Amino acid sequence: MKIAKLEQLIDMQDKKRAAEKRKSEQEDEKFRQKTAAFWRNEKRLVPEKQTLVERIISWRDSFVKTGAFRKLSGETVIFYGPWGHELPRYGNGCWSRVYLEKTGSLKYAAGYKWMGGRGFLAEGDFAQKLSCDYLKALAGHLESGEVYETIAGEVKQSLKPS
Repeated sequence: MKIAKLEQLIDMQDKKRAAEKRKSEQEDEKFRQKTAAFWRNEKRLVPEKQTLVERIISWRDSFVKTGAFRKLSGETVIFYGPWGHELPRYGNGCWSRVYLEKTGSLKYAAGYKWMGGRGFLAEGDFAQKLSCDYLKALAGHLESGEVYETIAGEVKQSLKPS
């Protein structure tokens, strides 16, 4: 191979890398715009989101008065879902959980695939930092009674041998 041919291949490689970088930058910008539009809309929905959080807190307030709650040991997952705190960039593998702590407080946690949680939100942040769709799904899960199946699943999991 002659040096001129090698230089030609390297130039082709440089062009390919530059095109890939441009494509990645365009995708990044498109995602930033989509995210900004999403949160502008969520800001507009804050009154509806506050009503949903009130429904969620109402369920919690009723449940913590039950014997079932008093018998639970430690925090318990009451809801599994996708991310509610931001738009997932790549979609698959994004998970979240809402926990009911033994104190009666609610806590949101999110993560990606097998990695640990990325962060936690206290219930006071739910209306501002979780999406309306997520809050609707959570409120529906609680009010429909599906939550009791979720809690039962958590209890059954704890009964398995270590």
